[in-house]
Amino acid sequence: MINLITGEAGSGKSRLVCDMLCEEIEHGQRDVVLLVPEQQAVEWETRISSILPVSSNLRLEITNFTRLANTVFREYGGLSDTLLDDGTRSLITWKAMLSVSERLTTYKTSENGHGDRAIPYMLSAIDELKESGITPKSAEDALAELDGLNSSDGDGKGMFSSLVSRLSDAVNVYAAYSAILADGTIDRNDLFSKLADTLSSHPFFKGKAVFVDSFFSLTAAEEKILALIMRQADDTTVTFTCPSDNSASDRIHFGETKEYFKKVRFMAARENLTVKIIPLGENRRHSSSPELAAVEKKLFSPEELPKYHGEKKSADDVHIIKCADRYDEAEACASVILRLIREGYRYSDIAVVAHDIGLYEGTVDTVLRRHGIKCFISESSDVCASPAVRLVLAALSVASGGWQSSLWHDGPYLPQRYGPRSLREMYTETDGNLARLSANLFENYTYTWNIRGRRMYTSEPWTMNPDGFRKEITDGGREVLSLVNAYRDAVIKPLDSLLSLFGDGRGVASVREIAERIVVFAEEYGVAASLSAMSDNYRAAGMPREAEHAAKSWDYVCEILDKMVAVVGDSPLNVTRFSHLFSLVASDMDKGTIPTGVDEVVLGSASGVRFDEVKCVIMLGAVEDEFPGNVTDGGTFFE
Repeated sequence: MINLITGEAGSGKSRLVCDMLCEEIEHGQRDVVLLVPEQQAVEWETRISSILPVSSNLRLEITNFTRLANTVFREYGGLSDTLLDDGTRSLITWKAMLSVSERLTTYKTSENGHGDRAIPYMLSAIDELKESGITPKSAEDALAELDGLNSSDGDGKGMFSSLVSRLSDAVNVYAAYSAILADGTIDRNDLFSKLADTLSSHPFFKGKAVFVDSFFSLTAAEEKILALIMRQADDTTVTFTCPSDNSASDRIHFGETKEYFKKVRFMAARENLTVKIIPLGENRRHSSSPELAAVEKKLFSPEELPKYHGEKKSADDVHIIKCADRYDEAEACASVILRLIREGYRYSDIAVVAHDIGLYEGTVDTVLRRHGIKCFISESSDVCASPAVRLVLAALSVASGGWQSSLWHDGPYLPQRYGPRSLREMYTETDGNLARLSANLFENYTYTWNIRGRRMYTSEPWTMNPDGFRKEITDGGREVLSLVNAYRDAVIKPLDSLLSLFGDGRGVASVREIAERIVVFAEEYGVAASLSAMSDNYRAAGMPREAEHAAKSWDYVCEILDKMVAVVGDSPLNVTRFSHLFSLVASDMDKGTIPTGVDEVVLGSASGVRFDEVKCVIMLGAVEDEFPGNVTDGGTFFE
């Protein structure tokens, strides 16, 4: 039996699934599997644990597609395969592009690194092909057919020339990528295909009741898995956030989910399975708030709302606040939260959402903390912005920029105790950070004398007057010169040891050698001690999220280097190309964070957070073209 539960958001689909699941556990004999998206798994586990006894875990499994693959592979084999992460996949894509560079046209790469910036685009194309269930062989066949149609035009420049060129590059890289993957490794987009292959020969779901909830669409591999579940299980129940009828307005609001609904019905018909459609009624979530129910129903309606001519009334559940800018929004947000707390709400009852909360980071969270409001930003952290990663990239940029970059003029990463004692004591009362003072004087000195090139930085100690073209050096000038030279020794010697691998900046070295030099460079700079002090300072300032990122910053560098050595360890690279690959792997390593407390206001982006139990939501940036933002198709193969 296939049960298809349809209904708009808030109509009670998940509640009905919960009731059916509990009924099966309490009065049935079959094992039960609940399949939900990754974001919903914890919520469902919390909900079920408050309803059913602990013994129910013997017959109930709440899972997502990734965890389901792990469970199936544990039982039937396949768990030993290593799942590639995004950084490793990017490096393999680079190797694939390099191996077929002579056959590439639009995204051609070369020894000097031209074309490497197309790596994310090529990886996106590979993902798109894999998610659509297209193998390298079928992609090559489609390319040949399209090329034939394109060549039929008499002028030799068919209407699909651009598409054929891009598709040809993607297919060539896709085939090379698949060939490079070693035995015992698996791409994340192949994981579900492997799961489907395993399920096709092993009846994992036989005799079980399966519930599938909270999905809006599925990839080709996930659809295949669902078809196998429906074929094997005794009962399968699937929910759809859309009505079961086919009105024009529904196609506007629920187009993607409608297609999902049609595909599941088709799969059931293909397997000759009995289908029961359970339509649910109106929104129950806002039954006690007609104002919120009206907004939910009419907000995106294609019909023009009639003008209201009656008496203006204040809304209790919907408030609109007009602000001058984001700083004004932050203050208004804090004011609303404080009012809600006085009314009896907890911090955890309140959520703040924006189209992109990153645009408000450093503004809203700072204002909330200043007002004593506990808050947490539910957003992946950018590894590229972590201190140790920035230090490595800045050091590499010195060589690639011909020793003209000032990005590495930063005191916090340098030894804190050097230079004349009199200067240190002299500036203790004003700054207390001699290294930062030295960095400023050093930068001014190199600018005054236009010092450029590695030879100038690594020559004998400087003797030019800090005051410029003047005959005599004052006593203050001598102390500044002494401090500048001390700073140069602390900075330049470890840096030159690292960058000497590349000679004048155009030389090459193996990735393994570069990685070893970076580790030595960090040890000489005292990075570990500096990061520990930085983490302690953040924690003392009441910023636990930033403290955690600072503490793990060097671990990120080690992880990046490990991946590069494992995949391209023997490849000779120049400094520019190594820096770009290092940055690329770092950008693929965005780290998620978990709340640092139980009772906190959660701030997040609309596309990445799930507010399940909150009672009050504050929307920031609700203006035209920002919230909701304009929808753009990120697909690869479009003319």
